[in-house]
Amino acid sequence: VLSKYMHNAGYEAIPYKEFYRQMFPAGELAEWSARPKELKDSEWRYNGVVLEFTDKKRTVMKRDKLTGQSIAVQKQIVKRHMICDDLQAIDRVVEIAQKTGHFCCMSPISYCGRNRAVRNERFLYVLTIEVDHLLTEKIPGKRDKKQIGMEALLHQWGANNEPKFTGGLYLAPTAITCSGNGVHLHWFLKDPVPLFGGGHVGNGNSERAFQWDVFREGFTDYI
Repeated sequence: VLSKYMHNAGYEAIPYKEFYRQMFPAGELAEWSARPKELKDSEWRYNGVVLEFTDKKRTVMKRDKLTGQSIAVQKQIVKRHMICDDLQAIDRVVEIAQKTGHFCCMSPISYCGRNRAVRNERFLYVLTIEVDHLLTEKIPGKRDKKQIGMEALLHQWGANNEPKFTGGLYLAPTAITCSGNGVHLHWFLKDPVPLFGGGHVGNGNSERAFQWDVFREGFTDYI
């Protein structure tokens, strides 16, 4: 419904491959290699990671905090797909999602390896904010609903002004993706933000990552 609304409002839809190409420009991510550990430091690049949440589960042992004993629990199997510079793995993931219905997601961050742990984060390319449960109201006599939440969102970044995208409360996002009952707003960064190990204050990039997290949380609350 939201994508139809945006289309009717004159916004252009772009193919998902073009979206991710703008997120990770050509040459930014690692080229696929059968033996990545043999690459020289000067040749090293990082990769994206897609998480695929399957409908399968496996039994794992987990320590009970109350009793201290190990108990068997069921854990959902999550597959990790490494995204290299050719972005071909994204096509495979889309095909898998369409066939299986598995939920798949990828953050706008490059990683060292396929583990999305904070210690493996390298660069942030896009600021993304999720806005859920946008308000709607029933149009009398029609099956459709008026997208008053989406209209308010557009107005706040000045989309209803002339010229477009001026005089709003905040900078218009570069792109929007529809997600269930809401949208993801994406601001593509001119230069990626180095993360390298997470948001712990202490030295160099870690402190910069911490400062970025503070800004991101504050900006999210503002939106």
